[in-house]
Amino acid sequence: MLQEYEGTLSFTMDAWTFPNHKMFVTITVHFEKDGKPICLILDVVKVVISHSGANLAAVFVQILKEFRISDKVSLHMTIVGLLLTCGS
Repeated sequence: MLQEYEGTLSFTMDAWTFPNHKMFVTITVHFEKDGKPICLILDVVKVVISHSGANLAAVFVQILKEFRISDKVSLHMTIVGLLLTCGS
């Protein structure tokens, strides 16, 4: 479904640590279909190392590869931070 989607894909990530020190990150994709917003959780991943930017980026890249949508990602820098925009 996502591989064939021709519109824009947007992603959010949420990282947290449980009181038992186990760290997780959730990657969610957002898009529009038939005029309605769609939100899908792609994966919840246990992160065995710190939540650094490099480690979270590695998790994100792996998820994109697993869903075969890494070719849909383009990177846009903003003054406020990093914005990932996918699709056409």
